[in-house]
Amino acid sequence: MKKIIILLLVFFSSISNLNAEEIKRITVGNKDAKITIIAYESLTCSHCATFHTKVYPKLKEEYLDTGLAKIEFRHFPLDIAAFNASKVSQCKNDGNSDILESLYANQQKWVKGTSVGDANQNLQIFLENEGFAIDFDSCIDNKKISFTSKSFNK
Repeated sequence: MKKIIILLLVFFSSISNLNAEEIKRITVGNKDAKITIIAYESLTCSHCATFHTKVYPKLKEEYLDTGLAKIEFRHFPLDIAAFNASKVSQCKNDGNSDILESLYANQQKWVKGTSVGDANQNLQIFLENEGFAIDFDSCIDNKKISFTSKSFNK
């Protein structure tokens, strides 16, 4: 019984110690809005890109910009290229959606290649060409960006 209690204490203390190291969600809209839209997306998903280019601008204009709602983008990577792009979009840990929106708007420019190395190289070149100042390798290698539910702040 003591072992179980000790294990539970260790588990709960490790969850409670997630503070400044936590990854902020990418959120757009009034943070105090009564309506929260949660979008699970993969950056290599063509349907997700279509949502961002066709539906999201109208949603943003009518609901997010007016303060009626907010949207939280949650990563649901379907492949390693989407996982790496997700890590890059979260790397600055500022909750800003600029990189995410650019990746969706220009998906066909970086989602190509026959290997993970090709996809990463295309992603890195795209980000440099778009003027995003990030350390690509450190973002990709960052083990703290894991997209588990307990690794995110509200």
